[in-house]
Amino acid sequence: QMIADEKMQLTPDADEHLKNYLAFIYDHRDKYFGNARSVRHIVTEAIKNQNLRLAALSIENRKEFDPDSLLLEDVISFKLDKSGFIFNRKTIGFKN
Repeated sequence: QMIADEKMQLTPDADEHLKNYLAFIYDHRDKYFGNARSVRHIVTEAIKNQNLRLAALSIENRKEFDPDSLLLEDVISFKLDKSGFIFNRKTIGFKN
């Protein structure tokens, strides 16, 4: 729904990857997990990745791509790996 709200659409392979990723982060959630916040962050990152991908192309090559579609390469950075989760990162501060 959030992708549609941004007037974007996913290619089938990008859709499959995002479904797998969302299921993965839900299965490994902790007390800091927020459904809507997490999805909003993912959508924002995917659109940023798409913008960067299109900006790197020449104007002639850019015309080949639908500016409203997110491809697998726009979402592939979302890995099925817990090490990148924010709650696994070391923090700065006092130990309890």
